[in-house]
Amino acid sequence: MDMKKCFLIIAILIIILIIAPPSINYAEREASKTSHNAAQTVEKKIEQGHQKVEDAATKTSKKIEPKIPEAHDRTEKAVIHAHEKAMKRAAWLRKRAVQMQAEAERIEARVNAAIKREKERLEENVRKIEKK
Repeated sequence: MDMKKCFLIIAILIIILIIAPPSINYAEREASKTSHNAAQTVEKKIEQGHQKVEDAATKTSKKIEPKIPEAHDRTEKAVIHAHEKAMKRAAWLRKRAVQMQAEAERIEARVNAAIKREKERLEENVRKIEKK
């Protein structure tokens, strides 16, 4: 009986050694195919991602490019308007400076006249005092 078990175990081992290599090779091939397919899928997804980014950039560019001349025109108009406003303000300031200069001259003339009158009045008082 021991011999029979021994031959049976040897026979089973021989059968396993005969069947196992093809199944190991099959498993390796399947793993390789799966890995290759996964790599191809990842590459496709990356390419699709690149394409989506390019499409989005093109779409955005197409939206923005027509607006550039309009924005340029608005900017140019704003600069012209600001320049005109600054020129008006400068003209007003020059006019106001002339007015203030004229007012200062009038005040100076009145002060000089008042000083002259006061001087004459004091001189008149001095003469009156000297006569007495």
